[in-house]
Amino acid sequence: MTTTNAYVFNGKKLLSYSHFDAYRDSLVNKGIEVTSTSINDIFEEINDEFSDRKREADRLFFENVFYGQLKNIYFHKITNDLPEKSVFVENVTGIINALNRNDSIPAQHHDLFSVNGFYALDVLNIEKKGNIFLLGFDFKENNDRVELARFLIAQVVIKDDEPVYYLAALEINYLEKFYLLMFRNLLGIDAVPQSGLLEEEKWNRTMNGYITKINNLVLSPLDIIVSFQVKKDRAGMYEMCKKLDDDLLEEYRAHVTGNINSSVENSINSWFDAFFIDGEGPSDIQKESLKDKICSQVLSLYLKNNPQINLVKKARALGQVGYTTKIEFKANQAGRGATKSKSGSEPIVAEDMFHSLYIDFKGALELPKWSLAWFTDETDDYLQTTIYITKNYFKIIFLPTRHLDKEAIYRVIRYVGGFRNY
Repeated sequence: MTTTNAYVFNGKKLLSYSHFDAYRDSLVNKGIEVTSTSINDIFEEINDEFSDRKREADRLFFENVFYGQLKNIYFHKITNDLPEKSVFVENVTGIINALNRNDSIPAQHHDLFSVNGFYALDVLNIEKKGNIFLLGFDFKENNDRVELARFLIAQVVIKDDEPVYYLAALEINYLEKFYLLMFRNLLGIDAVPQSGLLEEEKWNRTMNGYITKINNLVLSPLDIIVSFQVKKDRAGMYEMCKKLDDDLLEEYRAHVTGNINSSVENSINSWFDAFFIDGEGPSDIQKESLKDKICSQVLSLYLKNNPQINLVKKARALGQVGYTTKIEFKANQAGRGATKSKSGSEPIVAEDMFHSLYIDFKGALELPKWSLAWFTDETDDYLQTTIYITKNYFKIIFLPTRHLDKEAIYRVIRYVGGFRNY
């Protein structure tokens, strides 16, 4: 389309992070009835026909990019109280001055970078390699206290000999005491030359190096205090996973055990009575463990050979958030175990291997890695995630290629966060 002024859309480096249909729909839902067929043209149309709604349209595009494709999410608990607005704004002023009001960004744009918030996604087209800057920033306040702040951070990296944006979205939720640092796994970034570059021109190829820079440039000036206890987090994830699986199988496990428990116990006793005399042989604890293992295997066969049982539908009927698809656990006596379902459409409890490992899993201490399929509002639809808890971080990866939104991310974060009890 043609425009009546000199507006030029400069956000082309963000198109791979955005989603046209989702952005257009968000505008229409707000009464901004755009008809354009590309994001570039939408911005031109807004500039021509809805100039009084430009700020709102900018915010919606900011959110479209912020939450959509940055699916590697570092989930940090914090202990900060709600900061006073004046103190927060003072700290943000320093961040903006360091990142955005410098020679790397044309001086004519500097007035855009307000400490009260700005969205410059369609304005900036920065190509200086290694440069890190803010594409947008906003915050919510209540009674002169900041409750939530969002920073959309870009680093210019070289990919296939071309400058591209390596984005990071930082959301600090002071009210709920956590922050999210979100990335896309940007593959194929060119190697940094061994010589010929200034230090500030060197870009990051990995998240770890990028995270260090964000910590230094943004989180440290905001005095963010992280609270992280790896063992409690792994124990919390074990509790969450076990509860989902136990609740899903409770009815079937009770049915199987109720029918075979006595006969299995009698059989075990008779087997070992034939092998040992005068009270020798396995202890009662060992016999009980064997009985549990046999009952677990019978349950596996019962589920597999009963076509009327649909575990996914059962999980939905129980009101569960989803179902486990993969576990890697640390059991007692330094043992480890792992198993997964054949696909994301099936719960792990439908697999023989899960029932073979169930007794070990029941006595596990920690769950450092596991995967979960989350139900959505659509029938037969789910979002798969994998959760990692290392000695350095708590990380959630959303596996689907679809564009996400804040609601989908927060649904997972808040539920998982409920098991991070410290």
